[in-house]
Amino acid sequence: MILAKTLRNMFNINAMVKWPNDVLVDGKKISGILSEMEAEIDRVSFISIGIGINVNNDPTLHEPMATSLKKVLGKEIPRKEVLKAFLDHFEDALNNADFDDVVSEWKRYTETLNRHVRIVTTHEISEGLAVDVDDNGALILKLADGSVKKIIYGDCFHE
Repeated sequence: MILAKTLRNMFNINAMVKWPNDVLVDGKKISGILSEMEAEIDRVSFISIGIGINVNNDPTLHEPMATSLKKVLGKEIPRKEVLKAFLDHFEDALNNADFDDVVSEWKRYTETLNRHVRIVTTHEISEGLAVDVDDNGALILKLADGSVKKIIYGDCFHE
């Protein structure tokens, strides 16, 4: 969400988030975020976060549903400026965070809710209407049979 807000502020583009970890512009992926955490019952050992942003590259050869800032804006963008702005916004967010409001703020910038999605994991495929995200970030799907399923991870595809 912070990256989406940064791109909106810097370039006046409609950057949105897709559950759980992508940023889209005009429905195309411009950024992906990967995270890993190791924790015990009483403490977090580490959190590792990797962020990839398509700035001046052309990802469409391998990812037809992807885009870059250069493609969206029609010009090359200084990568250092994007990185600096993002890191400044990220630091501000950490220093001034209301962690109780993170999910509700994320919902204001999402393209995932209220649409049919397919979630793929190594064990199963789930399809349904994305109706909500709970306080822990799990996606709530309404399945075709009317039942509700909580999804805590997976690759999300907008249908």
